[in-house]
Amino acid sequence: MKKSNLKYFLLSAFFVFLLDQATKLWALNFLEYDEKIKLNSIISLHRVFNESTILLDFDINAIGLHVYSFRVLFVLMAVVLTAGVIWVSTRKSMNDGSFVAEFAKTGLFIICGGIWGNAFDRAFRPEGVVDFIRIDINRDLIPIINIADIMIYVGELSIIMGWIFLIINAIYLQFKGKKGEYVKI
Repeated sequence: MKKSNLKYFLLSAFFVFLLDQATKLWALNFLEYDEKIKLNSIISLHRVFNESTILLDFDINAIGLHVYSFRVLFVLMAVVLTAGVIWVSTRKSMNDGSFVAEFAKTGLFIICGGIWGNAFDRAFRPEGVVDFIRIDINRDLIPIINIADIMIYVGELSIIMGWIFLIINAIYLQFKGKKGEYVKI
């Protein structure tokens, strides 16, 4: 990957992080805790703090760890994820100039920005992650989310769409009798 290309992808991830933190600050300053504001029939604003995590669901005092150890762990996981995404995005197969590769890289870096936002909250907000967007379709199924969560979902969707484009391309080439070839999309 060209350095300038990597720079733009990292800037997009940082923009996602800043957008997430700005909206969380807005929610902290303008929404009372547990206040509910209905925007329309599907979306409402409902500020809560998400304190739970799989790692904290068991008694950490029983194994002699402090909660700050887990905060450091969240930051380290975000750093390792970022390093992994940068490594993957610099591979030759991800830099063939195709639309699909660029689409997948965009998804990876959008996910990074979302994870940075939630990891920042886990590390520096003792209350937990600020969530404030409620989708009122099925309250039992869809949790209250934030912009970082939305960006993680958007990034995952773009990666899935990239895979779908690759599968469609492979099927197309299979029908054309061109096995082993690849048409840049």
